Amino acid sequence: METLHAAECKLELLRTIFGEDAVFLPIRKGEKRPFLNSWNELSIEDMSDPKHLGYLDSEENVGILLGSESLEGGYLVALDFDVDEAYTTFYELNPELSKCATVRGERGAKVFLRTNELPGNGKIKDEDGNEVGDFLAKGKQAVVHG
Repeated sequence: METLHAAECKLELLRTIFGEDAVFLPIRKGEKRPFLNSWNELSIEDMSDPKHLGYLDSEENVGILLGSESLEGGYLVALDFDVDEAYTTFYELNPELSKCATVRGERGAKVFLRTNELPGNGKIKDEDGNEVGDFLAKGKQAVVHG
């Protein structure tokens, strides 16, 4: 029987959710941003680099690179809701997206989906014009574990 390290199990699960071509980023505990200066230049090739995998193994949190074109086509983007009510309303208005990968935080949630075209980054606003989150795409990342 093969023994897997905790990080390998974590990455295997994340790849099952986000796809084999996802690029994961090491993030230190309590942080929201990767500690690597060139994190937005990483690619799928880095996911087989022992040094990069070592970083992922040593850190508690993991992020995912957004806006890169998938091997199967499309772009991974995220809707990052800072307000629980906005997240709930979003799903009430878009029930067909309820099967999208979602990461819940202490407040709000991130909803991940693939788009055929790469939209720009931007703000999510409610019907009254209040900012309730961010649309994350090219050059952005989001925490998916930790």
